[in-house]
Formats: sequence, structure tokens, C-alpha cells
Amino acid sequence: MAEQVLVVKRHQWGAKYHAGTQQMPKPVAEVNIHHTVTPATGDPCKDMRLVEQVLHSRGLAPGYSFCIHPSGVVLEGAGGMIGAHTAKRNAMSYGFAFIGNYDEMQPTWAQLAAAGYLIRVLQYTGFIVSELHKVTIQPHRATKATACPGANLAPRMDAIRWFAGVQVAN
Repeated sequence: MAEQVLVVKRHQWGAKYHAGTQQMPKPVAEVNIHHTVTPATGDPCKDMRLVEQVLHSRGLAPGYSFCIHPSGVVLEGAGGMIGAHTAKRNAMSYGFAFIGNYDEMQPTWAQLAAAGYLIRVLQYTGFIVSELHKVTIQPHRATKATACPGANLAPRMDAIRWFAGVQVAN
């Protein structure tokens, strides 16, 4: 089966213009997993515009590097630019946010697979270190006292690692 990730670019989902971000250094070795705690509907672009609206209101746009809809669609946030997602780690990590509240809902297999495949794409394109076993894939709560990414998503890091092709300990 061919691995594919659909990435909806900022202009495609209707992002507002945001100036002032810098290019991410290459390569990085850390991915932090978040949840948006915003509603997840059947419209990934609409959901992403709401996420951006919330981030703008907090002065954090473009925020997350990428957001992953329950359908498995990946939406570009900051992309390859430095975002605002994990305090003191923005310039050394990517922030993937799962759209929805994962204290209340379960992540879908499509989301977990998309996160893993996106890590592989970033690795193949030189944005993440080539040795995947050296990549730290962790819940946001590993970096600070927070409930993020929710009680139902935090335990799923091994699934994301598996989809990324990282050896998972038994």
C-alpha cells in the first residue's frame, strides 16, 4: 500500500496572512503532539479556520505546524516556519495538533496514520533527522504541566511512532 498524506496548504483552507515567522532550522528531532480542544465537524477547512481564529485571539498564529483532522486530512499551519505551539521548543520542534478535544473523543486511525506518515514525509524532505529512532515523538504534556493532548490521545504516541516507521518497544 502506498503511503500518502493529503496536506491542505494555508491558502487552500483560507488562512489569514501572517508575517514575521522565520524558517525552521533543518533538520529537527522532535515532534510535539497537541489537541485543539475546538469542535471537529465534517469540514476540515472550516475547522482549521476556527483553530486559526482561536490562535489569533491569543496572539499565537500561525501556531501549530500542522493540524490533523479526524478524517486524516492534514492542514498546514506554520508548516516549515517556526510556529507557536510548545513554549521554549518552537524553533526546535514541530507541533502537530489533532483537531478536536481528546479528553472527550478518541483519535481516529486516520489521524494517527496521517501523523506518522507526515513525520516520514518531513524526514524524507530533510525537515526531520534521517534517523527516525532519534526523533522524539511526545505529548505536549511531556514539556510542561498541561493536560494536552488529552487523556485519549496522550497514550497513542506508540501508534504514531509505528506509523512513522519507528521501532516500538513491546
